[in-house]
Amino acid sequence: MAATRARFFVKLGLSLWLVFHLFVIAFVPNAQNYLGVKLAPLVGPYANFFELTNAWSFFAPEPGPPPVFIEYELLGKEGDSLRRGLWPDANENLVFRDRLNRRIAVAEFMISSEQRAEKMMAPYLCSRNPDAGSVRLWRVAYGLPGFEEVSSQNKPLRDESRIERHLVSHNFCEEKK
Repeated sequence: MAATRARFFVKLGLSLWLVFHLFVIAFVPNAQNYLGVKLAPLVGPYANFFELTNAWSFFAPEPGPPPVFIEYELLGKEGDSLRRGLWPDANENLVFRDRLNRRIAVAEFMISSEQRAEKMMAPYLCSRNPDAGSVRLWRVAYGLPGFEEVSSQNKPLRDESRIERHLVSHNFCEEKK
C-alpha cells in the first residue's frame, strides 16, 4: 500500500514537472504580453537556468565572438597595472567549441546584473592571480548593426564604432593567510 502511494506521488510529481516544462517552452518565445510580465518571476529563473530563452546564442551553432563580455584589469598591491583582458576570451585555445559557448552564456548571465558580475568575476580573477591587489571590471557590449548594413557588407557584425563600456566595480583582493 505504501509503495503504491509513493509511486503515485512520484508519477504525479514527474507529470506536473513535465507539464510545467512544456508550458515554459511554449510560453517563453511569446512572453512579451501582460501574462508574460505577471508570470516572469515564476517562469524566468527556470527558463534562464536551462537556457530556454530565445537569446541569439540559443539558435546559433557557431555564434563567433560574443557581442557582450567583461573587461578586467588586474592591479598590483601598489596600484600598478599588471594585466588587462576580456572574459570570455574568444582567442583562448580551447579544444572543444562548447566550452567557449558555455562561457558566452555565463558572460550574458553575469552581465545582466552588475552585482552578479562583481561577485563571480572578482574572486575568480583574484584566486587565479595571487599577485593582484585589486581588480577593475567593465561591462562591454558591441552595438549590433542592422540587417541591411551587414548584408550590404557596409558593417561587420562586431562593430568597433558602436561599443559601450561601463564600469562595474573596483574590488580589492583578500589576502590569504
